[in-house]
Amino acid sequence: MKIFALDDVQQHLTIYNKMFGAIGFLTPGKLLDAMIHDQPDLLLCDLVMPNFDGWVMIRAARELCPKMPIIVATSKCDISQKQLATQLGCLFWCKDGNYRSLRDMITEVEQSCIELVKK
Repeated sequence: MKIFALDDVQQHLTIYNKMFGAIGFLTPGKLLDAMIHDQPDLLLCDLVMPNFDGWVMIRAARELCPKMPIIVATSKCDISQKQLATQLGCLFWCKDGNYRSLRDMITEVEQSCIELVKK
């Protein structure tokens, strides 16, 4: 499963790479360029980044890959953020150090992809 991750903190990208094999991007521009050439199976997207709003990135990713699953990853874990993620068809993960819950979400997405291929 090919996972792209956008986060402005290199340490987070390193963790995502080591735990899930994610290809990390520090800037939205580089991520969008990569998505034009190579569609991932899943996007893991930070919300709060300097000079850029994660919601804008998620909308741009949806235009490029409308059916691609997206996990919103944020430390800004309030109900309004979760509701917006749900409205945009995204899963929502609070960056609280519970990587087991993130792994479970990724496994769920992977299983859904496998089921689609079987059909």
